[in-house]
Amino acid sequence: MICLTLYLHPAEEYVVLDALRSFQEISGFTLTRCEGHGSEEFLDGGTPAADLVVGFVPRLRIEVVMEAGALDRLLEQIQAGLGPGSRGHFAVTPVLRSGPLNTVNGAGENDASEESSP
Repeated sequence: MICLTLYLHPAEEYVVLDALRSFQEISGFTLTRCEGHGSEEFLDGGTPAADLVVGFVPRLRIEVVMEAGALDRLLEQIQAGLGPGSRGHFAVTPVLRSGPLNTVNGAGENDASEESSP
């Protein structure tokens, strides 16, 4: 299992949400509204003047826990919708364990090291 984290400008929200909702290999995702802070180089080029005045760029952070084998297909689908002008970024991290918080003594949790590969 992996966690795909996407960082996007809010203008790209609906394109990416549509791609995520139509992707059969994931069951859900988490969306958080946040702020991007960076160097002037990061803020140049296509950044609205209002964002430059306040010193940050509004961003969306989307996290998707998924099987690693589906990652490239999902990224291709997202990139196809956004096109070459996107200034979004992504990061991939391993998920060592996941499961519901209401389990007792680990019953019912998923341990990524014990999962079988498809």
